[in-house]
Amino acid sequence: MSIKGFRVRRALSGSGAGWLKYVREGIATSEVDYGKMWERRSDGAIVDTTCPTDRTKFLIDLLNSNRYDMFITSGHGNVDEWKLHYPDRGLEGFFRSKEGQVYGDPYKGPDVYLNSTNPKIYFGLGNCYIGKIEDMNSMPLAWIHSGGAYMYTGYIMPEGPDSYQLGGIPAYFFVQDHYTWPEAFFANNQALLFDLKNDTPGTNPPDLNGAALYGDPALDVRVDPVREPLYRKEIHIARGEERDTVTVKIVMNEEGRPGFTGKWGNRHPVVLLPFRVEDPKLIYTDAYKAVVTDNFVLMYIWKKGDPPLEAGEEREVIFTCLKVPAELDVAEEEFELPGPGVALEVHPNPFWDRAVLRYRLPAGVYASLCVYDITGRIVRRLYQGPGPSGRLSWDGRDDFGRKVASGVYICRLTAGRSSCASRVVLLR
Repeated sequence: MSIKGFRVRRALSGSGAGWLKYVREGIATSEVDYGKMWERRSDGAIVDTTCPTDRTKFLIDLLNSNRYDMFITSGHGNVDEWKLHYPDRGLEGFFRSKEGQVYGDPYKGPDVYLNSTNPKIYFGLGNCYIGKIEDMNSMPLAWIHSGGAYMYTGYIMPEGPDSYQLGGIPAYFFVQDHYTWPEAFFANNQALLFDLKNDTPGTNPPDLNGAALYGDPALDVRVDPVREPLYRKEIHIARGEERDTVTVKIVMNEEGRPGFTGKWGNRHPVVLLPFRVEDPKLIYTDAYKAVVTDNFVLMYIWKKGDPPLEAGEEREVIFTCLKVPAELDVAEEEFELPGPGVALEVHPNPFWDRAVLRYRLPAGVYASLCVYDITGRIVRRLYQGPGPSGRLSWDGRDDFGRKVASGVYICRLTAGRSSCASRVVLLR
């Protein structure tokens, strides 16, 4: 099956409930306390409940239901096994892998086999060696083959109390940003390199190059958000005759600590740029330090011991560079030409209050219709599901109901491998 991406709406965890509040629904279980479980329900409530003492068959059955888009594990692991209970085996079993098949080996009773087909992320957050491919019995191959893992992430070395390389991915995926899973993996690695070089307080990463991500880095795999990220990002370009001046800014959406807070905590803001920067020269920042590269900006703006940043606080980096392409050209490069049977019209254009989007789809094809800003960020998800053709309206608000600023936006209709886009101007 070929896909362009998917959204994480339901998560399943074998090691705690830390990120349940960032998904629409989910189940988390304890690797330490027998029978302890938390459930995030569709109404947003997170409730304490119970599960079997030995979770082996219980978790396999949930995965085989094809309802979960992400599975998180921690505790003792190896190239071909995950021990469910921590720190000792106790009364629980194992997940094992052999010749491309994941199966459960319960404490008592027969083996149970994982045959899950829906696309998902497997995240071996805290397991030693679970990302290492040693032979045909290794976990990554089995999860990809029998577990539906389009994204598989795990350590290829021992994992320990100071491990860093995987712990920050959820920050960029769930908490402080809504990057794709590969983008979050990349951003966290840039933060690791920065902290190694700058001895950031509280960090001592032993795991540089210690983890692997298996999957297509171009897949658009991200959380279906239920809350705002910790901060929002802004990019402004002031055109010059020979060099442009670029301002990259973050604005806190709520009080928080946008920096290294712990092994499985937040990280420094990393802003991925929608254009390639040539010959950057830093001219101002109110961060402790800033890094400007050809495709991202990292801001060191909070460290352990600092008070949290308050909602509305801003930090920025200003640099000059050789002229970048016009914003509209950058945005439009990300959109493909219309495929057979796919069409989109937007009117009125410009619009002040509401734009009507008429679209045509092939019968029975799963489609999405989203509004993007000129940096390529999704502003509003208008529709996801199977056809048919129809019409929708956009009221100039984002996914959280906030009015967006005047400017140029891109409406993109995607159906299977075909897509088309239409540029629309919002005037306030």
